[in-house]
Formats: sequence, structure tokens, C-alpha cells
Amino acid sequence: MDLRVLCAVGNDALHHRLEAGLSARGYRLTCVPADLRHLADGHVATADLVIIATASTGAPDETLMLLGRIRGSGTRVPIIVISRRSSESEALAVFRAGASDYLEESVSVEHLDVAMRLSLRRMPRPDTSNPSRSTFASRRILGHSSVMQETEAAVASIAAVDSNVLVTGETGTGKELVAECIHAQSARHRHSFVRVNCAAIPETLIESELFGHERGAFTGADSMRDGLVTLARDGTIFFDEIGDMSLAAQAKILRAIETKEVHRLGSKGGFSVNVRVIAATNRDIERMTAEGQFRLDLYFRLNVARIHLPPLRDRKEDIPLLCDHYINEFNRRLGCGVAGMSHDVLERLLRYEWPGNVRELRNVIEGAFLKARDGCISLSQLPGQFLRQLDGARLLPNEREHLLETLCSTNWNKSRAAEQLRWSRMTLYRRMAKYKIAQRLAGTLHRQAQ
Repeated sequence: MDLRVLCAVGNDALHHRLEAGLSARGYRLTCVPADLRHLADGHVATADLVIIATASTGAPDETLMLLGRIRGSGTRVPIIVISRRSSESEALAVFRAGASDYLEESVSVEHLDVAMRLSLRRMPRPDTSNPSRSTFASRRILGHSSVMQETEAAVASIAAVDSNVLVTGETGTGKELVAECIHAQSARHRHSFVRVNCAAIPETLIESELFGHERGAFTGADSMRDGLVTLARDGTIFFDEIGDMSLAAQAKILRAIETKEVHRLGSKGGFSVNVRVIAATNRDIERMTAEGQFRLDLYFRLNVARIHLPPLRDRKEDIPLLCDHYINEFNRRLGCGVAGMSHDVLERLLRYEWPGNVRELRNVIEGAFLKARDGCISLSQLPGQFLRQLDGARLLPNEREHLLETLCSTNWNKSRAAEQLRWSRMTLYRRMAKYKIAQRLAGTLHRQAQ
């Protein structure tokens, strides 16, 4: 076994038990104290799995800070949290922060070994031999809502085959991210991922941009040039906003897909290219085909596998996770120490309808982050334009939003949430199931290897 495990353990007795037990099972251990000062990025980058066990009891603040540091670096390495005093609220908090598993400190080394193998099986080891593969592998779909869990499963399933893919959804929902994740998990991950902004290429240049040109093909063509389709050879080409392409341009793409052949502008012959095609649009593609605005034959070629991304307003339970992710990202990039956001800010974010979806949320967090720099983001630090939009919007939450707001305000303590809502716990569970509000329970002690 050649698996490298980083153990950030604050309990000496547990440290010695894990070091002896896991080393005897063939794991290569690197042990560091469980604090931010000793958790170097280099340790994480070379690890296949991380174990975190802080010395604190009760509130998991130290654990969440360590999780934030690791997940903020963009790595998808599995992380197992071991708690001295496990609780449902702590389990939910660490899972939302990106933990792969959650165990009690009394766990046996044998059971920990099983949990480690399961975590590694769910999250394969990165291919460090290819830098482009590592870059794409760091991109991941964020969300604990049931719909995003289904999306992540669909991405993994579609990546395993080599079919063309159509990704639909409103602007800002993350269609390009999904395309990148499909490429990263596919057999083509060692080759190029080429993005084509269909809305930005002028009609007169579309053929030259996509398929290239020979020297002298037109005025100014001083040398031969490969097109974007050729650059994507053996990899993936992503046609972003393909619904904005003209019918003439669609015909050219269709021909290339059908023949798997490219003709440079001005050439007398063509040559074959092997690419996977992923296309995305924010438009109603079925209505466009019915009205003759999109070629039906191209639609059938693209719509072999289909992923639809929901708007952010339909998965608001993911907003706290997304906010934590962006704050960690900006902290790392700008060298700041913003700890989070106030309850008032989160309350407003949960009530807003987000017409610009995840992209709008990221911009709002970044604008507030630049004002905060450290401490917590307050309501006054939200961008002025966003605050004006909030003031002009109705902020009366529906039942689903009110339930989400209450769960977040109580740190997902369902007893306190039910008390504040004046519901029974059974009513709370039924409402959570009705509105598909995901929860992650600390049931990992009962899992068995499959």
C-alpha cells in the first residue's frame, strides 16, 4: 500500500494510537499538530487522505477552521474528522464544511481503516503526473442540496462514457464548471479542454476560429493557423451558449460532429479530429427547435446526455456552503482573515431571489469581502447596489425559506429550530423532506464496506 495520510491530531493518546495502528497497516503517515500554524499547504498537496482530530470539545470551531483551510486550497482530498464528543449539530457543520466522514474518538483502528478505504473509493486519488488534470480536478460542484447531489452523480455517470452532452440552465448557474468536471473525470482528462464562447465570435470569423485557415486564405492570413476544434483534438470542446449561434454556424458544427473531420478555410482537403462535444445554453432549446431557430438535427446530436442546472433560488440551502467557499477562496488569494458573515447578512442572502444565480452570489461576497478584510462581513459591507435591490424587493419568506433561515440561525439544531417555529420535531422532519432540504447525519459508524 502506498497511501499517504496526513494526521492533524491534537490528542497525544489518539496520536500514538493512530500512528501505531495505521503504520502497521501500511499507511505512510505525516503527523502534525491540529492547528493552522502547522498545517502547511505542502503537507495537504502530497496527501491522499487527511485525518483531523482537534483537542477541543463541544463547538467545532478549530475543526471548521482546519477544514476551511484545506477546502479553501481547492483540493478534493478526502478528510475524516474524529470528534471527542460527537453531536448531530457538529456532524452537520463539518459535513457542510467539506468533511468526507465523521467518527467518534473511541473508534477502533480497524473501523477507521474501513472508513478510510470507503472515503478513498468515493474520491479517487488525483493524477499528479499531469498538471492540467490536477487543475481541473480541483474544480468541484458545491452543494449539499438533493438536486446538486443528483447533479454530481449525473456528472460522474456521464463522464464515464464518451457521449456528447447538453447542459442547460440559467445564466450564472455553473454550466462551464459542470463541463470542466465532466472532462476532468473522463478518459480524455489528459488532453485539452477548449472553451468556445459562441456569442462572442462574429459570424464572418466563425469558420476560421473553429476550423482554422491556410496561409493566403483571406487578406491578412499570413500563416497557417489551427482552429479551436483542432486544438481540442483527443480532448473536449465546450460550446458555451450555443443557442446564440446562427443557423449557418450550427450547420458547420453539425458537419464536423457527423464526419469527425475538419476543413481549414482555404484548404483542398480535410483531416480527422477526435473530440468530445459538450454544449451549453441558457435558452429554451426545445422551443427554439420548434420555432426553427435551432437545427433539429444538431439538437439530436448534442442532446445525447443531458444535465439541467437549477437556479440558486431553488437550492438556497446551499448558500451557506457557497459563502464559506468563496470567503475561504478570497482569504487565500488576498491574504486576509475574514471569519465569516453575520446572521443578518445570511438572513438577507437566504431571502433574496438571485436572478444572477451563483455568479451573482460570488460577486456580492467578493464586494463585501473587499470592505471587510478581516472579522465578519456585516450588512453595511454588502455592495450598495445589492442593498438597494434588497430594499426594493419583498423580503417576506415563503415557508421553505423561513425553514432554511431558522435551521441556519440555530446551526441546524433541529430541536431549537422546531421550538422557534412552534412545530413538533416530526413536523420539522416532514417539512424538510417535503422541500428536499438535505441533511447529513453522523451515521457513518454503522457503514460497512461494500
